[in-house]
Amino acid sequence: MGGAAAVGETQTSGESGTCKAVELYDVPASDIIPKKTLAQRMLPVSIENQEYIVKLLEKYGDDYGKMARDIKMNNMQHTENKLRKIGARFLLLNEKEIRVDIPENIKSLMACF
Repeated sequence: MGGAAAVGETQTSGESGTCKAVELYDVPASDIIPKKTLAQRMLPVSIENQEYIVKLLEKYGDDYGKMARDIKMNNMQHTENKLRKIGARFLLLNEKEIRVDIPENIKSLMACF
């Protein structure tokens, strides 16, 4: 058995009987994984997605099911869950990260207003 061990298996050397675990992944020590690029660190929601979700939030409020079914406004055809994720990130932005005008009916949903 001279081959490599599969995930979760250990290799043993024949005569000495010692086990050696095979490490395949380098997992960060903390729960917070740093964002990869400067753009991701500085702006969690892109300007394009901010403009996109503001139009949908202005029309439908927080009803993501209706947003997903509107094929004219939701021209990228995002699913309800994808819109919910974009909307949640957008609503948690602070004032420095917002790059679009916020309508009055959305301000009540936002954390920073």
